[in-house]
Amino acid sequence: MPIKSPFLNVKETAEYLNIPLSRAAWAVGGIKFPAIQFGSHWRIHKEKLDEWVKENPEFLAELRAPLRGREQHGD
Repeated sequence: MPIKSPFLNVKETAEYLNIPLSRAAWAVGGIKFPAIQFGSHWRIHKEKLDEWVKENPEFLAELRAPLRGREQHGD
């Protein structure tokens, strides 16, 4: 039986929170989410992320808002 990691990568975080990948990457790189960097890879502890979401519902709502302008095109 495989061991389930308590950590999510950026893509898994985006899927878990139902936000665009670009916004998840921005939030991780901007130290908005509780993340740890291992070399060039970021990992987000799921339990800490759940706590962060409870404490910051307005920020999560902003991340889920429709994309605007250049952000729609990945710029």
